[in-house]
Amino acid sequence: MGTMDEAIVLAAVQRGAPEALALLYGRFRPLVFSAAFRITGDANVAEDVVQETFLQVREALPRWRPQARLSTWIYRIAVNEALDEKRRSRRRPVPESGCAEPIPERAAAPSDPGVSDRIHDAVAQLPAREKAVFVLRHYEGMALAEIAEVLDVALGTVKATLHHALSKLADRLRDLR
Repeated sequence: MGTMDEAIVLAAVQRGAPEALALLYGRFRPLVFSAAFRITGDANVAEDVVQETFLQVREALPRWRPQARLSTWIYRIAVNEALDEKRRSRRRPVPESGCAEPIPERAAAPSDPGVSDRIHDAVAQLPAREKAVFVLRHYEGMALAEIAEVLDVALGTVKATLHHALSKLADRLRDLR
Protein backbone atom coordinates (compact mmCIF):
# COMPACT_ATOMS: atom_id res chain seq x y z
CA MET A 1 0.00 0.00 0.00
CA GLY A 2 1.67 3.21 -1.19
CA THR A 3 1.38 6.60 0.46
CA MET A 4 -1.43 7.69 -1.88
CA ASP A 5 -3.32 4.41 -1.41
CA GLU A 6 -2.79 4.70 2.33
CA ALA A 7 -4.28 8.22 2.35
CA ILE A 8 -7.35 7.02 0.42
CA VAL A 9 -7.84 4.04 2.74
CA LEU A 10 -7.41 6.26 5.82
CA ALA A 11 -10.00 8.71 4.53
CA ALA A 12 -12.41 5.81 3.93
CA VAL A 13 -11.77 4.40 7.42
CA GLN A 14 -12.33 7.81 8.96
CA ARG A 15 -15.68 7.96 7.14
CA GLY A 16 -16.55 4.59 8.69
CA ALA A 17 -16.17 2.30 5.66
CA PRO A 18 -15.70 -1.26 7.04
CA GLU A 19 -14.01 -2.55 3.86
CA ALA A 20 -11.31 0.10 4.29
CA LEU A 21 -10.58 -1.12 7.81
CA ALA A 22 -10.31 -4.65 6.40
CA LEU A 23 -7.69 -3.41 3.90
CA LEU A 24 -5.76 -1.74 6.71
CA TYR A 25 -5.97 -4.94 8.78
CA GLY A 26 -4.76 -7.03 5.85
CA ARG A 27 -1.82 -4.72 5.25
CA PHE A 28 -0.60 -4.40 8.84
CA ARG A 29 -1.71 -7.63 10.55
CA PRO A 30 1.42 -9.64 9.62
CA LEU A 31 3.70 -6.88 10.93
CA VAL A 32 1.73 -6.51 14.16
CA PHE A 33 1.58 -10.27 14.74
CA SER A 34 5.31 -10.71 14.10
CA ALA A 35 6.29 -7.98 16.56
CA ALA A 36 3.74 -9.15 19.15
CA PHE A 37 4.84 -12.77 18.86
CA ARG A 38 8.50 -11.93 19.23
CA ILE A 39 7.79 -9.79 22.29
CA THR A 40 5.34 -12.13 24.03
CA GLY A 41 6.72 -15.47 22.84
CA ASP A 42 3.22 -16.94 22.55
CA ALA A 43 1.18 -17.18 19.33
CA ASN A 44 -2.16 -17.09 21.15
CA VAL A 45 -1.19 -14.02 23.14
CA ALA A 46 0.19 -12.41 19.99
CA GLU A 47 -3.15 -12.99 18.27
CA ASP A 48 -4.89 -11.32 21.22
CA VAL A 49 -2.48 -8.40 20.86
CA VAL A 50 -3.34 -8.16 17.15
CA GLN A 51 -7.05 -8.05 17.92
CA GLU A 52 -6.65 -5.48 20.68
CA THR A 53 -4.35 -3.37 18.50
CA PHE A 54 -6.87 -3.19 15.68
CA LEU A 55 -9.73 -2.48 18.08
CA GLN A 56 -7.72 0.48 19.34
CA VAL A 57 -6.87 1.53 15.77
CA ARG A 58 -10.54 1.38 14.79
CA GLU A 59 -11.54 3.48 17.79
CA ALA A 60 -8.80 6.09 17.36
CA LEU A 61 -8.59 6.41 13.57
CA PRO A 62 -11.58 8.73 13.11
CA ARG A 63 -9.74 11.26 15.31
CA TRP A 64 -6.20 10.43 14.15
CA ARG A 65 -4.15 13.20 12.60
CA PRO A 66 -0.98 12.13 10.82
CA GLN A 67 1.87 13.33 12.99
CA ALA A 68 3.86 10.18 12.27
CA ARG A 69 3.66 7.49 9.63
CA LEU A 70 0.64 5.24 9.97
CA SER A 71 2.84 2.15 10.32
CA THR A 72 4.76 3.77 13.17
CA TRP A 73 1.53 4.68 14.95
CA ILE A 74 0.14 1.13 14.57
CA TYR A 75 3.46 -0.37 15.74
CA ARG A 76 3.35 1.90 18.79
CA ILE A 77 -0.10 0.61 19.72
CA ALA A 78 0.96 -3.01 19.10
CA VAL A 79 4.23 -2.82 21.02
CA ASN A 80 2.57 -1.09 23.96
CA GLU A 81 -0.17 -3.72 24.00
CA ALA A 82 2.41 -6.55 23.79
CA LEU A 83 4.44 -5.04 26.64
CA ASP A 84 1.27 -4.62 28.70
CA GLU A 85 0.38 -8.24 28.02
CA LYS A 86 3.86 -9.34 29.15
CA ARG A 87 3.36 -7.43 32.41
CA ARG A 88 -0.10 -8.94 32.90
CA SER A 89 1.19 -12.45 32.15
CA ARG A 90 3.75 -12.20 34.96
CA ARG A 91 0.81 -12.08 37.35
CA ARG A 92 -0.85 -15.19 35.86
CA PRO A 93 0.36 -18.77 36.28
CA VAL A 94 2.13 -20.15 33.20
CA PRO A 95 0.49 -23.31 31.82
CA GLU A 96 2.73 -26.34 31.42
CA SER A 97 2.13 -26.93 27.72
CA GLY A 98 5.42 -28.59 26.94
CA CYS A 99 5.55 -27.22 23.41
CA ALA A 100 7.03 -23.94 22.31
CA GLU A 101 5.68 -22.09 19.31
CA PRO A 102 8.31 -21.48 16.66
CA ILE A 103 9.09 -17.84 15.93
CA PRO A 104 7.94 -16.81 12.46
CA GLU A 105 11.09 -16.32 10.44
CA ARG A 106 11.85 -12.84 9.21
CA ALA A 107 15.55 -12.50 9.90
CA ALA A 108 18.04 -15.12 8.81
CA ALA A 109 18.23 -17.93 11.35
CA PRO A 110 21.33 -19.97 12.09
CA SER A 111 21.43 -23.28 10.24
CA ASP A 112 22.03 -25.24 13.47
CA PRO A 113 18.69 -25.69 15.30
CA GLY A 114 20.48 -25.87 18.65
CA VAL A 115 22.02 -22.47 18.07
CA SER A 116 18.67 -21.08 16.96
CA ASP A 117 17.04 -22.41 20.15
CA ARG A 118 19.79 -20.87 22.29
CA ILE A 119 19.33 -17.49 20.61
CA HIS A 120 15.56 -17.71 20.98
CA ASP A 121 15.90 -18.55 24.69
CA ALA A 122 18.40 -15.75 25.27
CA VAL A 123 16.13 -13.19 23.59
CA ALA A 124 13.14 -14.49 25.57
CA GLN A 125 15.02 -13.83 28.84
CA LEU A 126 15.58 -10.14 28.10
CA PRO A 127 13.56 -7.61 30.11
CA ALA A 128 10.45 -6.51 28.22
CA ARG A 129 11.69 -3.10 27.04
CA GLU A 130 15.07 -4.49 25.91
CA LYS A 131 13.34 -7.34 24.14
CA ALA A 132 11.00 -4.90 22.36
CA VAL A 133 13.89 -2.74 21.15
CA PHE A 134 15.91 -5.79 20.05
CA VAL A 135 12.94 -7.32 18.21
CA LEU A 136 12.03 -4.10 16.43
CA ARG A 137 15.65 -3.52 15.37
CA HIS A 138 16.86 -7.00 14.47
CA TYR A 139 13.73 -8.91 13.49
CA GLU A 140 11.50 -6.12 12.19
CA GLY A 141 14.38 -4.16 10.65
CA MET A 142 13.35 -0.76 12.01
CA ALA A 143 15.71 2.19 12.15
CA LEU A 144 16.64 3.41 15.63
CA ALA A 145 14.79 6.71 15.10
CA GLU A 146 11.63 4.82 14.15
CA ILE A 147 11.93 2.61 17.23
CA ALA A 148 12.20 5.77 19.34
CA GLU A 149 9.02 7.03 17.71
CA VAL A 150 7.19 3.72 18.19
CA LEU A 151 8.16 3.47 21.86
CA ASP A 152 7.78 7.23 22.41
CA VAL A 153 11.24 7.56 23.96
CA ALA A 154 14.38 9.52 23.12
CA LEU A 155 16.76 8.16 20.49
CA GLY A 156 19.50 7.96 23.14
CA THR A 157 17.23 5.78 25.26
CA VAL A 158 16.76 3.38 22.34
CA LYS A 159 20.52 3.25 21.73
CA ALA A 160 21.26 2.57 25.40
CA THR A 161 18.49 -0.03 25.67
CA LEU A 162 19.72 -1.82 22.55
CA HIS A 163 23.29 -1.73 23.88
CA HIS A 164 22.16 -3.33 27.17
CA ALA A 165 20.19 -6.00 25.30
CA LEU A 166 23.11 -6.82 23.02
CA SER A 167 25.51 -6.98 25.99
CA LYS A 168 23.23 -9.42 27.80
CA LEU A 169 22.84 -11.55 24.67
CA ALA A 170 26.61 -11.56 24.11
CA ASP A 171 27.15 -12.72 27.72
CA ARG A 172 24.52 -15.46 27.46
CA LEU A 173 25.76 -16.65 24.08
CA ARG A 174 29.49 -16.19 24.66
CA ASP A 175 30.27 -19.86 24.08
CA LEU A 176 28.84 -19.69 20.54
CA ARG A 177 31.62 -17.40 19.25
